[in-house]
Amino acid sequence: MKKSIFSIGCAVILAATIFSCASTSQQSQKVPETETVQEEQLPEPAKKENREPVKTVPTITSKGRGIKIEAEDMFLEDSSLYKDNSASQGYAIKMSEHSVAKCKVVLSAGTWECLVSEQAFKTESSELFVNISGTYYKVYPSNPPLASWELTTRSPVYIHIEQESTVNVSINAGSPYEKGTGGMNIDYIQFVRTN
Repeated sequence: MKKSIFSIGCAVILAATIFSCASTSQQSQKVPETETVQEEQLPEPAKKENREPVKTVPTITSKGRGIKIEAEDMFLEDSSLYKDNSASQGYAIKMSEHSVAKCKVVLSAGTWECLVSEQAFKTESSELFVNISGTYYKVYPSNPPLASWELTTRSPVYIHIEQESTVNVSINAGSPYEKGTGGMNIDYIQFVRTN
């Protein structure tokens, strides 16, 4: 009788140990599944890091009262694209002395205000030009402050469109009349209809 109680006791202890090991091993298997799900959610930022420059001049249609065109979505000449977490979509461009960023914009009839989001580091390297269908407009941000993103509200550009039209737009470091300096960064250009 003592042997059968001892055998039953050993069997219970052995079963409890096996059950405890089985539960622990099942819990360990669940942890990697959770980690795998988290890893699957991460690839999107990695894709953005490898952003390629635009290969042709894009045409963008305004839908509504305004449109914002990211500099990285424009066709770039002598400009470099870089990652910047403080820029509106996480990218911006560095302008050199001969830099140009181009696009075409379809605007409806009305008067439009055009501003550029610029980051200048020196007062003498803060002026740039917006070319709208062959007319150059000199624009620059407030001064000070320097080294922060600012719209060129000190020198807004206004254009009047009689009927819906496609306009050629470029952001230039210089113009045919004035040599560019470069040294500034561009985040985007925006058009807002004022009437």
